[in-house]
Amino acid sequence: MKKINTILFAVSCSVIVLSCDNTSQEGKLDSKQDSLVVNLETDTLKLVNSKCFSCHSPNMEIDNRLAPPMFKVKDHYISDSTSKTEFVNSVWTFVQNPSEDVSIMPGAVGNFGLMPKQNFTEEEVKAIASYLYDNDISTDSWYVKWEAINKKQ
Repeated sequence: MKKINTILFAVSCSVIVLSCDNTSQEGKLDSKQDSLVVNLETDTLKLVNSKCFSCHSPNMEIDNRLAPPMFKVKDHYISDSTSKTEFVNSVWTFVQNPSEDVSIMPGAVGNFGLMPKQNFTEEEVKAIASYLYDNDISTDSWYVKWEAINKKQ
């Protein structure tokens, strides 16, 4: 009987120790994943800032715009039924070869002219488009986040 109690005690202790260890490992993984997500979001926002906002500025106080603000571009390319893949591909289709034929913003083309062809990689454009799809860049809270990152650069 002592042997069975000793074995049960040892097994119970092992289960407790292993379950605690697994929980802490999961916590560490979650923390690392959260950190990676924040870094990826920040890096992508920096990419949007450097590649897009020089013309498509989110600052609504700019008088002499070069192009419509990015949130207006997003509004034209997205609807309630637009999937992320459709949105990303539509943006890429236009950016890789801007033309009036593929533009869905005739008013912007009339007001600002056609966007000149840029030397962006497909990976950059798709990362930017994914970020735009996932974030509401027309909100004050987003603007505050953008300003904070912009000040650090």
